[in-house]
Amino acid sequence: MLVCVVEDVFGRIAAARFPSNVLLKEETASTNADAKTLQSAGLQPPFIVLAKKQSAAYGQRGNAWKGDAIGNLYLSCAVKITDRLEKNLEIFPQHIAISLCEIFRTKYFARAMVKWPNDIFVRSKKMGGLLLETVWNREKLAGAVLGIGVNILSAPKIDGESYEATCLADETKIQLEFDVVVGECITSVLSAVSSFEEVANYSICEKWKRFDGLNAQTIDVAADGEVICGKNCGIGENGELIIFTSAGEFVEIKQGCARIKLSGKV
Repeated sequence: MLVCVVEDVFGRIAAARFPSNVLLKEETASTNADAKTLQSAGLQPPFIVLAKKQSAAYGQRGNAWKGDAIGNLYLSCAVKITDRLEKNLEIFPQHIAISLCEIFRTKYFARAMVKWPNDIFVRSKKMGGLLLETVWNREKLAGAVLGIGVNILSAPKIDGESYEATCLADETKIQLEFDVVVGECITSVLSAVSSFEEVANYSICEKWKRFDGLNAQTIDVAADGEVICGKNCGIGENGELIIFTSAGEFVEIKQGCARIKLSGKV
């Protein structure tokens, strides 16, 4: 495994690699919290908060995201509020996740897949995840921040889950330059944020099939206090999971409390 030294990475690459709307932090509690605070203070999106380390990062359902390893990606992108985004919040992170998986496949030949709703897996091991947080003023969307964590140089140990973690360095035979990987991820994210305004939801659903880590598999989904078993049929235009049950019915499962119970390949 060939990797670069990242101790002074931010100092080396701040001017050369990143655009001016990327804010660099040596260490923070949570890049999502920072981005929301900055947006509330009047900083106009889009902008990205990127940290070398996080001490209190979190993911889906409030689960802790381990962010103390130097050499992994910890960023949050504050997104400009548009009519398109406000009406299609659920599928937006999935669009970004697909874009990142394309980078990992085409640049590093890592077979990156998305596990619904927006976790990134390789070989049944988790490599990253996305979390969209929103701020509302009554019924009007006032702010949106997309947090992204990707294991690049190291994989933390995951407790209490049926799967393990992995990192890009373990999934590629290409020599990694940390700043280059981060720069490519940032470019991918900003490009996908911009293209979301133009791409139709049905196109995202079609593209999802190429990156669906559980495509056509029989899965168990825990939702609303029950477990639903059926064949995974991809996602709908609102980002919902669609499964075909043994009773011959198509069931749409919305994001939120629903969770796929992993038991096999991802």
